[in-house]
Amino acid sequence: MAYHVTNNVIHVLCWLTCLWMLWCLMSTPRLAIVEREGKFFVAAAVAALWALNPVQTGAVTYLVQRMASLQALFFMAAVAAYVEGRLRLDHRRARAVLWWAMAALFSLGALLSKENSAMLPVVVALVEVAFFRPEWWQKFPARLWQGLRKPWGLLGILFIGAILFFVAHSLLDYCAKGYAIRHFTMKERVLTEARVVMRYLFAILVPHPGALSLEHDVELSRSFFTPPTTALSIATIGGLLTWAVWALPRQPLIGFGILWFFLNLVIESTVVPLELMFDHRMYLPSVGLILAAFEALRRLCSKCGLRWTVQERRKMAWSAVAVVCSVLTLITFIRNEDWESAININADAVRKAPHHPRAHANLAYALNRSGRYAEAIEAARRAVELGRDHFEEHIVASTAIVLAYVHLGDEAKALEEGERLLAMTPKAFDASALPNFLFIMAELQRKAGKYGEAFSSLQRALEVMAEFPRLRTDAAMIYSSMHRLLRDVAERQVDIDGDGMVDPGDIEPAAWLARKLYEMRDWDGAQIFAGLDPSSPVAQEVQRRIALAEDRNRTQAARWGYRKYLWRPTAFADMATGLAYWLQKQNFFKGFETIGLKLLHVAAMCRPYNPDVPLLQGWYAFEAGRVQEAVAKARQAVEMDPMSAKAWIALGFFEQKAGNLENSLAAFQQTLELYPGYPKRQVLEHLMAQLRTQIMAISLPKAPVRHAALEVNMGARP
Repeated sequence: MAYHVTNNVIHVLCWLTCLWMLWCLMSTPRLAIVEREGKFFVAAAVAALWALNPVQTGAVTYLVQRMASLQALFFMAAVAAYVEGRLRLDHRRARAVLWWAMAALFSLGALLSKENSAMLPVVVALVEVAFFRPEWWQKFPARLWQGLRKPWGLLGILFIGAILFFVAHSLLDYCAKGYAIRHFTMKERVLTEARVVMRYLFAILVPHPGALSLEHDVELSRSFFTPPTTALSIATIGGLLTWAVWALPRQPLIGFGILWFFLNLVIESTVVPLELMFDHRMYLPSVGLILAAFEALRRLCSKCGLRWTVQERRKMAWSAVAVVCSVLTLITFIRNEDWESAININADAVRKAPHHPRAHANLAYALNRSGRYAEAIEAARRAVELGRDHFEEHIVASTAIVLAYVHLGDEAKALEEGERLLAMTPKAFDASALPNFLFIMAELQRKAGKYGEAFSSLQRALEVMAEFPRLRTDAAMIYSSMHRLLRDVAERQVDIDGDGMVDPGDIEPAAWLARKLYEMRDWDGAQIFAGLDPSSPVAQEVQRRIALAEDRNRTQAARWGYRKYLWRPTAFADMATGLAYWLQKQNFFKGFETIGLKLLHVAAMCRPYNPDVPLLQGWYAFEAGRVQEAVAKARQAVEMDPMSAKAWIALGFFEQKAGNLENSLAAFQQTLELYPGYPKRQVLEHLMAQLRTQIMAISLPKAPVRHAALEVNMGARP
């Protein structure tokens, strides 16, 4: 209850802030001719229509989306404070600076609430152009042309263009990595988002509960004409943006409102690899769209009612707004009925998105919590059926099925179903829910006497947690389960780790677990269990080894990478090395290689004993296909500093490319010896396992191959 009250209080504050921001915009020089009552009418009406629109339930009633409402609160407050300061700039500069300081604080609050507040500087610039300097917008093409005609102006524009190009290229590269876990590509997302944005637009302007859902089935756009509405949506968005730019100096509220809507959707509705559609994303953008639509409708009505007196117009306007607000309130009330319980809202999502696996999995979870176990199993099975690679809730649904059978008292069936579902896990799936599922399975296996399987499940749970650090908060339950398992096993003398010896043998369970967790490189858990039996020689040895490994990790982490040269150059050689590293990362321009190598040559002359210089030269050679040169440079770096893990790992990659598999494997082993906590250790160990397999396959003697024709002839002899 307290969470709902808090969210509604934040929403009320957002409404008041929206009213404040709109009043400030109505007070700007561009709108000075509007009478005071007219300004208040526009500001109050738009704020009310926005606050009562049912699309806001996605951000207000959905508790976790408090971040969206907080971001909107600080975002609008920052814009309002900027306008307040701008209005006082010509007369009271001290107060203007104070208002701008407040705007900076509000901006920080918006950015800490949600990352898409990065568009705030663009919106502030739009406010300046739309309401304070419209002539700048009109004269911009002429000024740009004049600048292009001057040498310094041309160089400046080219420099700015180059910076924007590099930033865009880096952003696209960064975003492209996130699509590895999505069921769509970057191109498909951008095309699909055009249709999604149009759905947002209609949901705001024509509010109806049927258009709102916790989950949405969104058909992917494979091309401009698949489905055909993709091209239509892109054309509509392009037309709206073009018209908004044209209208900005003529009808500032309409142009500003449309651009506000699209600017605040840029981050979540373009190339960033987020999910396709959520209702809460409309919370802040809808302010601009409602403002533009209301102002357009107000202008249209003012032309249609020329024979009415001013008083009659005001009465009709306020009455119309009151009626619309009443209707919106009713629709919002109806929509909130769907949020009455977890079962209601998730059942509503299943009705509206029947092919969405998460909708069914969430419904199964809600049904489980309400004791409707048979229905939960049915919903979870449907979620499993609908899942596909990178678009599934297999583990969440499997957990729901297992828990339902446990609550029904059939633990044998729960264990059987859990093992079956775990075996049919998709190749690419969301593993974030796996530790909890494995914990439940381990408890069932322990009760069933399957001690080895239980320990394997707990080991795998910890391995997954190592890949997802945010899951480490649940590590305590895994440790507790391990301790219970060891106490059970200690009485039966069973081998649970597969080493052929009974566990824990002559060692206390806590010390045995400390050693085992150290071997698994779960040092937090190892220290916890070592602390439970501090007098044990085994526990003491574990703590000594952990201290040594942590010291090595600190040493290597401080020396890893080249960013230190880029951000903290202490000499010209450092600056040259850092710039060469940056150019090596920007691999889209071939000429950068020549510049980077020349910079490294200068750095080598200034600091001939810095191993990072030949190592970076080796990476340049490696990416250019000069593998033997890369190997030679990496060996030079290793000779300069045999304790450099990053030199050894580079040598490993270079030797692998050169076909020297044994040398590559030895270099990787040395890397992990020097840097036991290497962040990508599991990836490197997987690569090392592949290298061992390849080396073994090469070393095995091949059976002689006899020619088929010879076999036939020999068989034909008497």
